[in-house]
Amino acid sequence: MGPTNFEMRRPENRIVHVRCWQPSDRHVEGVVVLIHGLGEHSGRYTHWAAKFCNQGFAVYALDLAGHGRSSGKRGHIASFGGLYDDVAELVTIARKNHPDAPIHIYGHSMGGAIALGAAINRPLCQTTLITTGPAIAPGFEPPAWKISLAKFLDRWAPGLVLGNELDIQGISQDPKVVAAYKRDPLVHSKLSVRWFNDWLRCVEQIKTRGPKEITSPVLIVHGAKDKLTSPRASEDLSRSMGERVTFKLWPNDLHELHNEPDHDQVFNFIQSWIRSTMKETGST
Repeated sequence: MGPTNFEMRRPENRIVHVRCWQPSDRHVEGVVVLIHGLGEHSGRYTHWAAKFCNQGFAVYALDLAGHGRSSGKRGHIASFGGLYDDVAELVTIARKNHPDAPIHIYGHSMGGAIALGAAINRPLCQTTLITTGPAIAPGFEPPAWKISLAKFLDRWAPGLVLGNELDIQGISQDPKVVAAYKRDPLVHSKLSVRWFNDWLRCVEQIKTRGPKEITSPVLIVHGAKDKLTSPRASEDLSRSMGERVTFKLWPNDLHELHNEPDHDQVFNFIQSWIRSTMKETGST
């Protein structure tokens, strides 16, 4: 079943594009609000959304500001606060459409960091959280000069766009996935000074405030061979947040777990965790 597309009208005349997939022949048992990673868009998750729909879940996925079919300068946002507001608005819409279904926020890579940051900063986003390969720290060493330049220019030229330094070969072991990524017209490699610095501030909040302020169940899943985001950072965060966090490391996988050869096993693990969490919280 193809997605239903709609737009959220946001402050400053911003338009956020949303794709929504729903089960066609069964009751909606839960809702997944999906946040994609840096430089990509929600349309790359069609196959993943179909898996959730087959299990009775509706999926609402937004294109982040400056990404995909959403408006805005590519790779730029005035502040992460705007991203948190967009996610909270989509959660509101999902709850209105499915008042009896529990909400699960699912973020991949940069989307994982945004999901955790939103849970800290927006009460509506304090839901069950699933993150895959969350961007808590890069899995490579960014050029020191770019970091220094970005911090220096945060006040004076926040909209200056630089390359994001991501090695696309690291997204998946499947060459077809890499090839499709490269030829996708909605994918870009841009990252603004403000985005970079607000991401650093987001990560700092996750590390310092997350262990105390995120009280909902959290699943953190990472590929052990991921070179784009750091598996060690995910493990350290999981340890600091205690027993409410489930951490799973996939020993043979790269960054996009949903596009790796064992993606079916990854999905089954995530789905099983969601089901057990719903049972524990009485939301089944």
